[in-house]
Amino acid sequence: MAPYCEKLISTKVPFVYFGKRPEADMVENNMEKKVNETLVRRTYEIFIGLEDADDATRSALLDFSMHMAGMNVDSAYKSLQNITNKAVWMSLARMCVITERLDMVMLCLGKMQNAMAARAVQQSMLKEKQPKLHLAELAVQLEMISCQFCVCLLKDHAVKLLTECQRYDVLNRLYQARNDWTKAIEIAEKYDRIHLKNTYYAYAKHLQSSEEWEAAVEYNDRNLLHWWARYLESLGDIKAAKKYYQKVEDTQSVVRLLCHIEEHDTAMKVAMDTKNKAACFYLAQYYENANQKETSLKFYTLAESYGNAIRICKEVGMVDEITQLAMLGTKKDMIDAAKFYEEEGLHVDQAVMLYHKAGMFAKALDLAFSTGELSALNLIAVEVNDKMDPAILKRFAEFFIQNHQYLKAVQALANARQAYNTQRIEIICLNLTTLSEFLPHAATRNELLKKLADYCTQQGQYYNAAKKYIQSGNEILGMKALLRSGDKDKIVFFANTARSREIYIMAANYLQTLNWKAHPDIMNNIVLFYKRGRAMDLLASFYKFNTQRHQPHYELFFTWGLAMALAPSHNNALVHAAHMSNAANIEIEECQNYEHAMSALYQALEYLEKSGEASASDNTRVLRQEIHGRISTIKKFTDLKKLLETNRSEAIVRLVDMTGTKGEETTVKVRDIYALLINDCLRNNESEKVKSTCKLSTFYATDLINWFVPGLMQRRNEACFLTFKATVK
Repeated sequence: MAPYCEKLISTKVPFVYFGKRPEADMVENNMEKKVNETLVRRTYEIFIGLEDADDATRSALLDFSMHMAGMNVDSAYKSLQNITNKAVWMSLARMCVITERLDMVMLCLGKMQNAMAARAVQQSMLKEKQPKLHLAELAVQLEMISCQFCVCLLKDHAVKLLTECQRYDVLNRLYQARNDWTKAIEIAEKYDRIHLKNTYYAYAKHLQSSEEWEAAVEYNDRNLLHWWARYLESLGDIKAAKKYYQKVEDTQSVVRLLCHIEEHDTAMKVAMDTKNKAACFYLAQYYENANQKETSLKFYTLAESYGNAIRICKEVGMVDEITQLAMLGTKKDMIDAAKFYEEEGLHVDQAVMLYHKAGMFAKALDLAFSTGELSALNLIAVEVNDKMDPAILKRFAEFFIQNHQYLKAVQALANARQAYNTQRIEIICLNLTTLSEFLPHAATRNELLKKLADYCTQQGQYYNAAKKYIQSGNEILGMKALLRSGDKDKIVFFANTARSREIYIMAANYLQTLNWKAHPDIMNNIVLFYKRGRAMDLLASFYKFNTQRHQPHYELFFTWGLAMALAPSHNNALVHAAHMSNAANIEIEECQNYEHAMSALYQALEYLEKSGEASASDNTRVLRQEIHGRISTIKKFTDLKKLLETNRSEAIVRLVDMTGTKGEETTVKVRDIYALLINDCLRNNESEKVKSTCKLSTFYATDLINWFVPGLMQRRNEACFLTFKATVK
């Protein structure tokens, strides 16, 4: 809807009526007419020029439009069989162009009896394969016989069709035929440059026919204008010559003339605005001859004459600018600049970089190593790849090793195919994490990793050796290397992650060599690893060897535990019970910690309850009763220790009674009872009672000195300790 239309009022074929905005202006044409100040009448496109057609024609056109919209060509054709009005067929031909329906074009032209248009469209169909080009040809033909409004409509549609199919050559000819030379030249300059000179020539001919001679000269042969400018210059008419040089865009000649008439600022402005290389080069030479070196350097750079710019820098001592100019120039410029730096002994790092950029890697390396310019060598090292000379790569590897860049050293050696021949591999392997990036073949990589691990082992770097063995898939060798390193935490960690029976057993065997009695976590790991490694015989041997058996009952217990461990149908709960009973013995024998011993015995009872059918055996019942008895005795002793703080006299009497009670001395050591009594006397400064107690315990004198004295009496009363020791002896 047009902007000056407000709303739809009514429709009656072939018209549509709209309300007009009061403040809006409109221009009437064949499609839209103003009925009054408030009403606008618009004609359907298919009825333009047929507003006064009879009802039969209107009905036929409506049927035709309906069938064409439904892609029913046969029905559309039948609906127009009785139409003989050429204006109707003219309107239908325009609709074929607008709706791009090429299938009805020839029918419409035949009914119109327009042989010239039909021939033009047929020739277009024979020469060109683009349907839109055929429609554009039809639009051009219809322009010549249509009303003014339809001409504008067809003109725009022809341009649209030719632009969509990118036939700018035809569009150029179309604009020329319409005498629209501005658009024709614009199209030729932007899209149809192959016909640009032809377009200029045609326009010049058009101007000649219009007797516009000066304009025609500009669009004729440009060489003629250039000759004319030179001719005027030879006559001394500098102003006119400059004008024609500008017309042919000869910037160098314009700058030359400006310098001749000493308009230097204007010449510099023209050269810098146009960035014409020839003009900049002329100015550079001009100012060099005038001994204005810095200005000359500026214009040599703008002209991209970097060799001359470098020469000027050398002459005026601007050595810091040479590198930047050489990097912008050719390889020859880079090499010349690098040689200058090398000969003068200035900016050797820049010389190394320039040699490298020019492709002279060997020269760059020689200069860097001979002068010690390692910073420049680091820049070159970034571009190391397998296409470089192996000798150069080996030198890079040496450089990386010296600077502790081991990963890069391996990359250089791998690129040089020297991974097996280098003598420095034992240094690299200590810092290498993976070779998969450089050696993609698994067999080759694993072989090299094993060799690296062997080197590490020879140098005593067991942890690094273990890493390489594991990476190469040799877990057993890796575990052996870890064992040699002596790192308990790493050994335990690796055993837990490896999940291998052999590694579990190796780890447990190693942990037995440590002070596991003072570190319960080590003892737990020993038991755990033997169990995971299904080495119950080794676990039973560990129990038997490390347990002090002073009474027949305990010997029976551990012999039975060994038999259970060796039996094929052993029960893990029984093994745990044996382990906890062993822990209780250790707490009593070595630590005198009866509270911990009692906790271990309670745990042993829990494991015996979990032993299933084995708990019903006679040996198990005897052991359960034995453990209950030991727990009862230990609890009695710990209660008396607490009673000693509140009711000292009663506690002492009952403790002395315990020393003579049969059976209890197998659980609570008599030496520990006497040690507790002596400690109480020392705490209360009762030296005489110490002597009397010592007389009662002369049988345990050696045990008392070895177990009790070093850890306690020296800290409390050294005088009493000496008395005690003399009494015992």
